[in-house]
Formats: sequence, C-alpha cells, structure tokens
Amino acid sequence: MSANPSPSLWVLIPAAGRASRMGLATPKPFLELNGKLIIEYSIELFHRDPRVKQIVIMAEPSELLDRLCQKYSKLTIISGGAERKDSVMNGVSYVLQQDDTAWVAVHDAARPCLHFDDWQHLVERSFNRSVSAILASPVVDTIKQVDGSHVIKTVDRATLVRALTPQVTSAKTLYQALINADGLQQVVTDEGQALELIGESLEYVLAKHDNLKVTYPSDLQLVEQVLQLRESGNGK
Repeated sequence: MSANPSPSLWVLIPAAGRASRMGLATPKPFLELNGKLIIEYSIELFHRDPRVKQIVIMAEPSELLDRLCQKYSKLTIISGGAERKDSVMNGVSYVLQQDDTAWVAVHDAARPCLHFDDWQHLVERSFNRSVSAILASPVVDTIKQVDGSHVIKTVDRATLVRALTPQVTSAKTLYQALINADGLQQVVTDEGQALELIGESLEYVLAKHDNLKVTYPSDLQLVEQVLQLRESGNGK
C-alpha cells in the first residue's frame, strides 16, 4: 500500500451504540467520569495533536454533541449507523469526500485511557513505513481453546496479542476492506480484521496495558481510577 508522504490524518470515533451490555439509558461514551465525558478524554488527546486534521464522531446529533463542537474546533459530527461497521463506513465515506488521499485512525468511543506517546508511536510506525497498523497488548493469561464446556487445548500465547485502538490505515484501503467484508457477509469485530480479509499488510505497536475500554458496568470504577492516577501524574 502506498501513501502520500504527508497525508492528512483524520480520526474516526463511532459512537452510535446503545450500550446494551451496560444496561444503562445513557450510551457509554457519554457517561461522565471525573468531571468529563468518557469520549471527551479521547477528543482532547487527538485535538492537541497538530497532525490530526479533523475528529469525526459518528453518532446521532444532540445538544451535548453541539456543545462539544463548540468546545473543540476540530470536531465534526455525522450520522452513525445501525452497527459499528456501518458507522465507520459513514465516517470513511465522509473523509474520502473531503480528501481521497487521507489516512484515518479509528478509535473506540468508550476507550478513554489512550496514552499520547502510544498514539504518537502508532502514527509514526504507520506513516514512516506506509503501512496499516494497530495498537495491541500482549496476552498475559493462559489461553484455552474450548468446545462447549470442554477444554480442547492450550494455545501458545506467545503468538497472540490483544487488538486495541486506534487502528490506522488509508481511507481508501479501509473503504475497500469494509466493502469486501460486507460482500462476504463477514462479521468483523475491528477494522484490522476487515483489512486482513483483503490481504492488507497489518503491523502492530505495543501499547501500555491500561488502554482500557468500558464494556461492562464493573469497568467504570477501574477506568475511573486509571484516569484519576493519570490526572495526578502517577499514571503516566
């Protein structure tokens, strides 16, 4: 995959989910932790990076999002989709309309603990080598392959990593990958999987272990503690 030597970089944050696993009326990204919305921690990080041209949130318009747009000049809101892949496709299509040579970084809306230096390392790897790249973390638990209630075998964890976000690639490549996955009726759980299906070379950059995602209610307290440590300067 080739790239413009200095492509514009856009961040896509799908945030149209309904938080069904949380059992809450408010979607996860718009819950408040330590006086900020969960999604706002990511917006702040990307907003202060001069390489980021625009941050695009795919979600239903609201007064809350309007206020965020007033606060952060790089922020744009467009409609989300029924599923994550649909939201990301909306975002990629929007970016391509603005700049068909752009690169995009897709980030989970409920993953507020990204470290700025991890983000920098990811972008540098992707841009310097002109490759698609994701953040990842080592697998530390022993992993078992199972069938129903039976353990089949232990999987070599040395060959495994946990896929995190952001995930960076060119907008054109991601568009092709999502179209392909849709045509195959393949359910993909991240953009990296869609890229794999078209044979795209995909590299990874190891991130700090506390790049956490809020999925269940019990995650909120842990993420809140991580963010508090970060604010106090003890969780760098």
